[in-house]
Amino acid sequence: MAGLHVWWIHMLAAVLLLARIAHPIGMAASEGSPLQKPFRGFGVLGTWGVILGSSLLVLAGLL
Repeated sequence: MAGLHVWWIHMLAAVLLLARIAHPIGMAASEGSPLQKPFRGFGVLGTWGVILGSSLLVLAGLL
């Protein structure tokens, strides 16, 4: 945690946790349900966003 506040790591972990919970909810929703696309989309984009964001932070030497 060389240059980053601890709350950044907690925020990344919280987004990852919520994204990983949201994705199966979207997968379990019936076809055409209004819950399907938003939950699946947030699950995928949230997971990849955390992976990309934390990777960039590691490369920048901030994490």
